[in-house]
Amino acid sequence: MQDTSDWMGNKMSWRARLRRRFRRRAAAGDGAGVAHGQPGHGQGHHGPGAGRPRADGAGPHFHGMSLDDQKPGTSVRIRGLHGRGPIRQRLLDMGLVPGAEIAVIRSAPLRDPIEVRIGDTFLTLRRAEAARIEVVHV
Repeated sequence: MQDTSDWMGNKMSWRARLRRRFRRRAAAGDGAGVAHGQPGHGQGHHGPGAGRPRADGAGPHFHGMSLDDQKPGTSVRIRGLHGRGPIRQRLLDMGLVPGAEIAVIRSAPLRDPIEVRIGDTFLTLRRAEAARIEVVHV
């Protein structure tokens, strides 16, 4: 059975035991102690370049146009979704799938959010979500 006490013999909480286990795995070098397989800390939740362009000039992690860059009145086709987890799944569930045509209807006065039309459906997206959608002009 694994030792569940600290160096003074006190009982450890489940969080402390979990932290200890992940530190041991990270020290062993199998990568299981690092979130999302990203090396180190300080890269944000999804690594460098995910979502909006950063203040240091690094852009999104794809090289095409994003939905965030489009002006009202333009029509585009979705080329890909570059997100992870529940946000990506939410976008897919709303009909933002590769190959779908989108028309940008309008943008809020302070640039966030934007309204788009997919078929007969109108959606409002945050700029951070729109920056993860790669598009091409129709």
